Amino acid sequence: MKRLAALLAPALVGSLLLAAAPAQADPDPVTVTWPERTAFNPDRFTYEVAVEDPTAAGDLVVWWVDQWENQHPVDVPAGGAVVTPDFTGGGTGPVLLTRCPVAASEVADCTEVSRSPELVVHARLLLGDRDVNGGWPITPDDPLALVAAPLDHPELASPRVEWRVMTGGNLQDTQLTSGTIPQGQLERDPATGYARIPFTLPPGVRSGQYWLRVRLTAETDSFGRLESFEEVESFQVDADAPTVTVDLGAPTFYPVTDGHLDELTIRTTTDEYITATLEVRDGAGNRVHHASDSGQPWVAPEFTWNGRSGGKPVPEGSYRVLVSTVDRAGNAGTPWKGSVRVSHDELRWKTATISGSAQEALAGKPYVGRCSTLDRKARGVLGFYSQTRCSGNARRSAVATHSGAYVPQAFKQRYDWAQVTLHGGPASRSGRDYVVLGLLDRSHDVVKRRVLRRGGGSTPRIPAGRLVVDAASENPYLLWYTGLSEGSRYDVARYTVRLRYQVLD
Repeated sequence: MKRLAALLAPALVGSLLLAAAPAQADPDPVTVTWPERTAFNPDRFTYEVAVEDPTAAGDLVVWWVDQWENQHPVDVPAGGAVVTPDFTGGGTGPVLLTRCPVAASEVADCTEVSRSPELVVHARLLLGDRDVNGGWPITPDDPLALVAAPLDHPELASPRVEWRVMTGGNLQDTQLTSGTIPQGQLERDPATGYARIPFTLPPGVRSGQYWLRVRLTAETDSFGRLESFEEVESFQVDADAPTVTVDLGAPTFYPVTDGHLDELTIRTTTDEYITATLEVRDGAGNRVHHASDSGQPWVAPEFTWNGRSGGKPVPEGSYRVLVSTVDRAGNAGTPWKGSVRVSHDELRWKTATISGSAQEALAGKPYVGRCSTLDRKARGVLGFYSQTRCSGNARRSAVATHSGAYVPQAFKQRYDWAQVTLHGGPASRSGRDYVVLGLLDRSHDVVKRRVLRRGGGSTPRIPAGRLVVDAASENPYLLWYTGLSEGSRYDVARYTVRLRYQVLD
């Protein structure tokens, strides 16, 4: 076994070595001769590629691939020939010689055999990507220029430029102004190579859309005389100041961080893309706040001020507000002026206590059954006496009143709770005397009632939002119910109302 292993080992190593060394493909026998010229006008110079193919396979294709990746194929006859590539459109790029299967539709389907040096091919000048002022509106007084992409050959860097400004995009439209830049005098950005073609507008041009027509020509050694089509680029003139409205939101704000108008919000409204600047000055003219907002397209600038200057609250008083605006074209709007008051008032809760005699608190006509009596006694006391005349049913023996009290106005009708206390006591020694006390809501329904016996008593504290009547008026008030029946007798001396409500002071 050991000998067999020793014999097999060299063979195994040899097989591994053979597997690791791939077979080398034979070089393609085709020969190609590329012209030396790399910059030319295909209308004036014939670029001929000489191809010889000993295989005569008939699968050779010459491709012109420009910088936009447009592909222009030309088949090479079997055995080879002198072939002129299809330079339609011109541009820059190489010519490729490839072998392609029958179904090939693009150069990626083929195998490259050879390629030319990079070529610059022009039968016509191209202006390339271009715009006026980045596409934004301009004023008639702006330094106007068409910015265009760089041309791709030193001889084409500064062609002659003829321009004219038109009222429309058609040739029959009115020409407003025109000009010429001689060949060799075109300005270019040294960093990007982009051309800057300056032009002017006549005085008094109104807002609106206009068209710039540009034609290029160049006399060159490599390309001969080249011309461009007359290229057209539209641009917008904005000669009008922006129309802007400003809203302060509130004439007074309260920068005490209690949740009520803690900040001043200044909103602008406009149909343009504007930059706005805010200034706030005190009565002496000192600037206490400054901000700028360039907004966004379709979103008008907005400012907030927390009532502070240098991190400290400003004193109470009146402050002048100035909003200045400039549109994208540079037109300044009419400055907006207003004023706002800074107050150090703050929201807080207060508890009011209102007291009065039982007779003073009467609201409306009492209900007294045929068998009972409501006795108006000295010092404002009311005597609720049931079954003083007969011992009829519950309705005939009932005595009941509605009572009320005016309460303080609350900030934005923010009432917390209310409670009524009845001061009085039984009018007999029967031990069966009682009185019922209950708060009423705005619909005069009893919200919560309580049966009181010795020494009077109070209702629970009840959320006051549903109790205060005419809360938004100058005279809000509370109502409550007092009554008894079944032979009970009770003297009510006075009532005390307690109410928790919010104020701004």
